Amino acid sequence: MLRTSSRRQRGVSLVELMVGLTVGLIIVAAAASVYITAVRGGADTLRSAKLNMELRRAMDLMVYEIRRAGYTAGTTNLASNPFMLSGANLTLNGTDCLLFSYDINASGAVNTADFFGFRKNGSAISMRYGGTAPSTSAGCSVGSDSWEDITDSTSVVVDTLSFSIAYQCWDAQTSSSSSSQACAPGQSVYDMAAAASTKSDLVEVRDVSINLVGHHISDALTTMSLSQSVKVRNDRVQTVP
Repeated sequence: MLRTSSRRQRGVSLVELMVGLTVGLIIVAAAASVYITAVRGGADTLRSAKLNMELRRAMDLMVYEIRRAGYTAGTTNLASNPFMLSGANLTLNGTDCLLFSYDINASGAVNTADFFGFRKNGSAISMRYGGTAPSTSAGCSVGSDSWEDITDSTSVVVDTLSFSIAYQCWDAQTSSSSSSQACAPGQSVYDMAAAASTKSDLVEVRDVSINLVGHHISDALTTMSLSQSVKVRNDRVQTVP
């Protein structure tokens, strides 16, 4: 006769069960942590990309437009360029508003369509399309001017927008020059030309520096800072005296 022997089977003990549950929870927690980190990393990347796109697009537009300041299609006598005269010339009002004009419709004369500018408007950057003379104090805020935001204030906050203008003045007749002066009364090159017995053509070179800082509206730690210097392509020429 064959005799079969049976072994008694046991389940897991309470200690073994607790150890198994603990190990499982650790694995689940690690997986969840990796997932959350990946999601947060993706969100940070999207915020950074949005901030980069908005600020760089605004900077590129400002650089492109400022280079055109003072352009005219209507005269060969640069000293009589109407876009360089008082009321239409490149002008700073404070540090966060730059105004200028150029001959956008190639008419040769200054009209309301030829005025442009950039300013900080709350948490956004605004661009000006047309309006009053840019050198007036109201040029940065007058309601009749067409100011439009060029950054999305629902996603990006502009913390700082500042402009500065560096001048160089050169006397075409005497070749005297200054690397840090505008061609204006009270400056040495201008005053020497004004005191001379013959007329001189003074050439004023302008460089505009732009400083732009912003952050993402939902994360103050996602920030970006941009700086760029813009050479204005059209030099200002004036005949003195």
